[in-house]
Amino acid sequence: MKHFSLIFLAFLMISCSSSSHLEGEATDGSYSDHYENGTLKETGTIKQGGMQGNWKFYDPEGNILVDGFYRDGEMASRDTLQPPVTGRVGKWTFYYTNGNVMRVGSFKDDLMTGLWQFYNEDGSLEGKGLYAAGDGTNMGSSGVPRHGRHGTWEFFYGSGKVRSHYEYVNGTMHGKSLSYYESGNIRGESFYRDGKKDSLEFGLYDSGEKWYRLNYENGERVGTQNEWHENGQAMSTWTFSEGQPHGKQAGWFDNGEKKYERTFDQGKETGVSQAWFEDGKLQYSDSFIEGVKNGTAKAWYKNGQLKYTVDYSDGNIKNNITIWAEDGKLSTDSFVKIETTLGTFVVDLFEAEAPLHAENFKKLARSNSFDGIYFHRIIPEFVAQGGDPLTRDNEDREDDGTGGIGENVKAEIGLPHLRGSIGAARDQNPEKSSSGSQFYICLKELPRLDSGYTVFGTVLLGMEVVDKMATFETDERDNPLEPIVITHTEVASSF
Repeated sequence: MKHFSLIFLAFLMISCSSSSHLEGEATDGSYSDHYENGTLKETGTIKQGGMQGNWKFYDPEGNILVDGFYRDGEMASRDTLQPPVTGRVGKWTFYYTNGNVMRVGSFKDDLMTGLWQFYNEDGSLEGKGLYAAGDGTNMGSSGVPRHGRHGTWEFFYGSGKVRSHYEYVNGTMHGKSLSYYESGNIRGESFYRDGKKDSLEFGLYDSGEKWYRLNYENGERVGTQNEWHENGQAMSTWTFSEGQPHGKQAGWFDNGEKKYERTFDQGKETGVSQAWFEDGKLQYSDSFIEGVKNGTAKAWYKNGQLKYTVDYSDGNIKNNITIWAEDGKLSTDSFVKIETTLGTFVVDLFEAEAPLHAENFKKLARSNSFDGIYFHRIIPEFVAQGGDPLTRDNEDREDDGTGGIGENVKAEIGLPHLRGSIGAARDQNPEKSSSGSQFYICLKELPRLDSGYTVFGTVLLGMEVVDKMATFETDERDNPLEPIVITHTEVASSF
């Protein structure tokens, strides 16, 4: 049975195919062990049944992996390439298979202590700093453990110049934090107190011009936050209270024209929210009450022509949807309104760029073939996926994502995956043809999918409904525990 998904991940499991070939009993004295191909696996000294002194470990190709010291290390036959993790003391060096050092530092009672240095595979220094009883967990973005960091830490560009500077106390950021451009110019400065940002934070462009300035108290934004374009023109002004946006927020283009204006009351948007094009013409206007859309929302094309009007009530789209073409005439294009248990959104199909997919989607919508189907795959910051008729039986979730309606659709790959883009899911077929019914909606820009999947539409209205899907708790298969069901679909030029 086929399983339609977006990305087919293959995990290459690398391990030794056979167990250690011991050259005798593990008696006191020098010890060595070899792989079955004759390559040295490990060598060291045993005293009173425990691993003592210097030990070296190698991979099946003969490359050294680890060089370190033990005190009463546990001896055992192993199938993995990793050395025992008990009894480690003193200096330890880990290597890439090309012979370059990966990381080097000291252990005390199996915990990382003192100065450690981390290197890139090309031999350049990635970062260095001190540990106090680090257990090797809580990996940072560069793959360097955070647990137990203590004192000054620095990370570097490949050129050797400092990229960032942090201060830690017992594994928690505390003190000044700095970041730099590769030119050496300062990029940003902030201050941490017990792991939370506190006090002024600012940033600069590489040219030295101011970039942003904001304040924190106990990890929460407070007061006014300002951003500037590199030409000195204001970019945005936001005000925060107890970590929440509060008051009027505004943004500007680098030519000085206003970009947007919004108002918040303790994090909830309220009143009229508007945005403009760079030439000063209005782009959209929405109304909010306590964080949800209410009233009439409008949008315009760049030429000033009205694009659509739609009425909202308590955050939900109502049926008063009117759409115009860019020439100011009522639209004759086909749109698809999708009603769900979470709310309604409207899809604009790209009939010129993906005619086969657009026509197939309209056919399914007109025939109510999507009614009762669940969104079965929700991954925050990635996609919301639905369209599988097998999901109607919510009691059996094992086959969700494996079904479809009708034949595959020939690939029409070419359009980019932008936020709100609607793409066709597919199985791993060489022609990259699409599922007859399964589709996904991009929760953010996803350029890595551009060459592999067909984009055939975009969410014109109601993207907030799709965003809300990403807040639902899911099971181990990314299937929402609380069902999100398509209740009705309609095809029209206005609704």
